[in-house]
Amino acid sequence: MATPPYNPNIPSPNDPRNDPRWQRAQNKAWQAQARANRDAWRAQARAQKDQWRAYRRSLRRTSLVGPLLLVAIGVVFLLVHSGRVSVPNLASWYADWWPGILIVIGLFMFAEWGIARARRAADAPPVRYQLGGGFGFVVFLLIAGGIMASAAKEHNFDFSDMKMNGEDWDHFAGSKHENDPAPIVRALAAGSMVTIDNARGDVTVTGLSDDGKLHLTAHNEVYSQNDDDAQEKLKQLEARIVTTGDTMSITIPTIDSAHSDITAEVPAGTQVTVNANRGDVHVSNIKANVTVTANHGDIELKGITGAVIAHINQNSSSLVVASVTGPVSVEGRGDEINLSDIAGKVDVKADFFGGGHMQHIRDAVMFQSSKITFSLARLDGEVNIDGTDDFNVQQAVGPVAVDTKNRNITLTRVSGDVTVQNKNGEVQIGAAAPLGAVRVDNHNGSVHLSIPDRAGFTVQADTTDGEVHSDFSLASRSSENAGSVSGTVNGGGHAIRLTTTHGDIALRKADLAPLPAAPPALPVLHLPETPAMPELKLSSDPNRALAEAREAMKQAEKQMKQAQEEAKRDREQALKEANKQREDALKEANKAREEALSEARKAREDGLREARRAREDAMKEAARAREEALRNAHQNNQ
Repeated sequence: MATPPYNPNIPSPNDPRNDPRWQRAQNKAWQAQARANRDAWRAQARAQKDQWRAYRRSLRRTSLVGPLLLVAIGVVFLLVHSGRVSVPNLASWYADWWPGILIVIGLFMFAEWGIARARRAADAPPVRYQLGGGFGFVVFLLIAGGIMASAAKEHNFDFSDMKMNGEDWDHFAGSKHENDPAPIVRALAAGSMVTIDNARGDVTVTGLSDDGKLHLTAHNEVYSQNDDDAQEKLKQLEARIVTTGDTMSITIPTIDSAHSDITAEVPAGTQVTVNANRGDVHVSNIKANVTVTANHGDIELKGITGAVIAHINQNSSSLVVASVTGPVSVEGRGDEINLSDIAGKVDVKADFFGGGHMQHIRDAVMFQSSKITFSLARLDGEVNIDGTDDFNVQQAVGPVAVDTKNRNITLTRVSGDVTVQNKNGEVQIGAAAPLGAVRVDNHNGSVHLSIPDRAGFTVQADTTDGEVHSDFSLASRSSENAGSVSGTVNGGGHAIRLTTTHGDIALRKADLAPLPAAPPALPVLHLPETPAMPELKLSSDPNRALAEAREAMKQAEKQMKQAQEEAKRDREQALKEANKQREDALKEANKAREEALSEARKAREDGLREARRAREDAMKEAARAREEALRNAHQNNQ
């Protein structure tokens, strides 16, 4: 058999590479090397990924939006906790403006991006700002709260019910325990001063004491899990009375989870000062000066013959002052203010976010707040202040001055000088005789002024992006973007200056009834007279004498109740008559105003009809002339 040629690539039969065991070992070695190479590649890739991630992290910065948002939320909670901002007003505002928070956050992030882009080098990568998951959760809560608040407001939810005064938390301290301590009676000298300090609880003071003494009663409530602890707190709530000269000080101790509602009857001529931290204050039928401070509660003052000073310090509280013969001074902040039947000056330096109402003030009124300032010399009618939209005055004697913005202003039947400054709203003024100087400076709104037909005045009215309409014969000038009238009426007189932008100006004729020289009489609150004590003829028998005395006391109490009911009926009747007279006067004034407006509208419509008729006649004449000219031209061509 021939021997095959030698091939160096084929191992000889005795070569170890032909051994299967060697081949398996070699395969294992190759597999181990492959795994090592794979692990090395993975480690290198992981190292590169970690290095890239670390590099990307080095380009990140923590955004300031998160800390700023937390600071803003903390400031809001601090204002709510301190009473500077009420929960109802905050909820109502947030329901309208919560999307603005997202806009502000976006603007801050855009500003951070712009600053980082401006500061980086040309060849450097941009810096990235991160917010974090916690910030996203807070933003989610803000969005959810805004959506729920908006939905609640659309369904007319009353946010004013969201009140949580300190005493509301007392219910969580345990069950309620209450008592009525024995009345306290103290002698008071004529013309004395009584000062009451009650940290937690309502205070009611009346000038109905007819025996020259103080009569003090209280109703105490304590919340506690332990009966013994509750009884101890009820004992500690006893009023502390200290008399120094002609001043008597009454102090109710401050006890946790407890409050005391007190009622004090004093002689009518006693000066009264009340300081209440958490609770309402009611003072009535006092023939002396009254000073009241309420930090977390409403104030009601009626039937005061003297000066009144009121300090109210919570946005959700209301103030009512009625039937006062002296001046009234108000400071602080609250929800609503109501002033009526006041003979003295009124000076208000406070913010009432819910608005207010005033009527029948015989002297000057000065109202100053962060949103509106107005003053007038006398108020025969009423003033209505809407929280944010409208401001209305009816029957006022000038000088009348109003300075505000974002409101529609209506002044009806006002006499004397009138000055109005406003932005973003309409101004309507109905001037009554005697006419004074009128100056209106408005922006983004129309101006309507009604003037007595026979009044003499000089006028200058200018508007931008609007027109000027006048019922008087005045020189007018108009252009594409402006209108103006000026001139003298009925020989001249007081100056009328009207300016506005983005709105029309109208001067109308209207004869409103003049206001009386003297203010109308105000209803007076009369104190109930104490009936005379019946003469007692006691029997010699002690038991029978005691029974007769008791019967006499019952008769006296019955007579007292009858006298009080009669006084109440007389007061209600007087108020009804006064309201009826006021309503009749308003009806007459409104009727005269409607008649004047009807005549003015009729005259205006007649004038428009005449103008249309004249225009149509002129157009017909022009058409005939044109046709005649065309005929002549055609004949000439032929």
